[in-house]
Amino acid sequence: MTTIIKRVLAALLAALILFIFVGCSPRTQEQAGANTPGVAVSPGFFISPGLDVIEPGAAKGRYMENPFELDLPPGVNELNVIGISAIDSAVEIFSVNLDSLKTENHVYYRHTLAADGTQTFREEPWLNEHMKPGSQMLVVRGGDGALYATYEEYDEEYKMYAHIIVSRDDGATGKKLTGGGIEPLEMIMELAVLADGRIAAKAWSQSALTILDAEGNRLAELETGWVIGTDCGVTASGDLLAALAPDGKGVRVYDMQANTHEDWPFGFGEAGASLAFSPDGALYLADATGIYRHAQGGTLWECVVDGSTATIGLPDHSASHMAVLGGGRDAVYLRVGSADGGMLFRYAFDPGASQSIDEQINIFSLYESEAVQRAVVAFNRLRSDVKVNYTVAMEMNGGGTEADYIKSLNTELLAGTGPDIILLDGLPMDSYIEKGVLADLTAIVNGADPILPSVRAAYDMGGKLYGVPLAMNVPLTLSRSGSYATLDSLEASAALLSKTTFTPKTLSSLLLSFYGEEFYGVPDEAAAVELLAQAKRIAEAIGVNADSPEQQMNSLGMSQNGAIEDLSDERSDSSQIRVYIKGESDAILGKTLNMRDFMMLAGAMEQFGGELSSLNGKMEPLGIVGLNSASAHTDTAAQFIQTLLSEHVQDGGATQSNFPVNAAALDNLLASEVNNIGVSFYFSDDGPMFQAGWPSAAVREKLGTIIKSLNAPLKSDATLDAMIEPELIALFEGAETPESAAAKLFSKLSAYRSE
Repeated sequence: MTTIIKRVLAALLAALILFIFVGCSPRTQEQAGANTPGVAVSPGFFISPGLDVIEPGAAKGRYMENPFELDLPPGVNELNVIGISAIDSAVEIFSVNLDSLKTENHVYYRHTLAADGTQTFREEPWLNEHMKPGSQMLVVRGGDGALYATYEEYDEEYKMYAHIIVSRDDGATGKKLTGGGIEPLEMIMELAVLADGRIAAKAWSQSALTILDAEGNRLAELETGWVIGTDCGVTASGDLLAALAPDGKGVRVYDMQANTHEDWPFGFGEAGASLAFSPDGALYLADATGIYRHAQGGTLWECVVDGSTATIGLPDHSASHMAVLGGGRDAVYLRVGSADGGMLFRYAFDPGASQSIDEQINIFSLYESEAVQRAVVAFNRLRSDVKVNYTVAMEMNGGGTEADYIKSLNTELLAGTGPDIILLDGLPMDSYIEKGVLADLTAIVNGADPILPSVRAAYDMGGKLYGVPLAMNVPLTLSRSGSYATLDSLEASAALLSKTTFTPKTLSSLLLSFYGEEFYGVPDEAAAVELLAQAKRIAEAIGVNADSPEQQMNSLGMSQNGAIEDLSDERSDSSQIRVYIKGESDAILGKTLNMRDFMMLAGAMEQFGGELSSLNGKMEPLGIVGLNSASAHTDTAAQFIQTLLSEHVQDGGATQSNFPVNAAALDNLLASEVNNIGVSFYFSDDGPMFQAGWPSAAVREKLGTIIKSLNAPLKSDATLDAMIEPELIALFEGAETPESAAAKLFSKLSAYRSE
């Protein structure tokens, strides 16, 4: 193996978040409809052909999502779930102490949850003795009553080897299976065991399902419809084995004793789903569209939980480690996770929850908001009688542009109709206020969980609030000299920034993001010429490059284990840090989206010196929420906005996508200690590796001080950006001069202002 390949693998492994289980790609409700023709049966329910649904009626009772946490053993700070199984009248949840992974004594636990929710826990001697940590670990209870665990390890050439451990005395002792069919699997993503001890294993790199005997020797392979590398469902009960059908359009249930099978159609998206049998033989399926039940001998999938109202329906979330506890009505236990971690949920029948939809509210945004998706789930627990319809314009299949959707929205709003709640990002908020479209949110915000005072002050208009952001990005400058403490204007940036490669489009997007106001308000053509001349100087100093990210890496002297996606996004953090480390630029400017982004700036500062500061005290607001003054559902909409601003919804964990505006959620984020996440890459084959871990407490405190002082928003206008960006790109590509581009730009702006 060559040095370069070893370094690629080393970088990938170094950046891997340990024990995060990547699940099947979820679908939005719109995608589900696009992939499989479906029918709207009633408000809040979507079914595909061959699927049944619980019809809402006047009676009470429906399945509801209930989050829960494991009791932490003494001295344990965090557990990561690696398996869930149902036994008799209880559920077993297996986990590993994340802190123990820093030592050679890894400690594993089993929590037993009774049907009434009470918990007991104990250590698992067989896992403590035999299990070795890897990027994928799994524990299941087999149909033969034994416990099984899988993990993988790497040799010095970074080749993976799969292992299976079995305990036939309920966890007192264990042994490693030695059959020759295990090692070729490399990494086992799913495992199920039949009543006779035969093992069904799905490897990450193989599309087939491998059948092993009780000692791990290969018996056969079953064709499946899996996407290679995904964590998709396989489950067993007695002699029955369920997996995705080979055509990917349903579930195949094998009777392994009779050597027969049945296919049950289901409209999957790009990948599969989690599966689990109930004690009575019904098969449960969980994917982003919901949780479904198929009775043995039945012909239809019954929709138990609507995914649009549950955490499994959130973007980038997926279900894993699924178990079903029998009883009068089955309860479904799931670990629902994203790339940032996972949570535990119990989906159970609530006799007091409303089946009927008594009220609906409508929410509109140009682009999807994670906060809104999370709030829909939280609001469903609070008001099961309300249906929240969330429309994301740019994800609809109509082929419209931002300008098209904005024009249509404006027509509705000015007619006194339109959505109840509007996310104002990219929309003409000032015009809406002037025309009386937006209601005052002051009383609503006063009744919500406290948001940052500086954020509230930034949106206060004479004692009234017509909009408040749900989250923010934080533009930050890292500089070696106090004179470079702020790049608060395009002119300052033109003088100071250098040697960072962007494509013309990504540079134009960045400049409009940071300095859009200067372009929007340019007073005359002469001022436009000067503004574009400054932009041109930035492009010449930094360097624009129309090449692909891979070609850019070569021009930067970066090896293949430089992160390609870092170069392809509009921030190009890795290339900025490269020139800062090499001393080719004394200042870099980045749009810090979250704590993971901040790790890179913090690492560069701690390793190579410099000071952090804000971009002239400005933030980039995200999800600016407004209330339609013509809404007929103001009380319910107000309650939803308060849910959006709540600590529960805004506290997305240490690795959430953006910085929250909820004061308590931000404090929780800044207080977080995360030891299993990091960034690393080489800038050249013979140079040192750049490494950055979770920022220190002192650096996080500095960041908190900056964030809490931000008192002005960066202004954005999607319509104006669409007018300006083509002229900037043409300027950077050399197709226009500042003078010719300014003439076209000012002509467009003048026409827009006259409308």
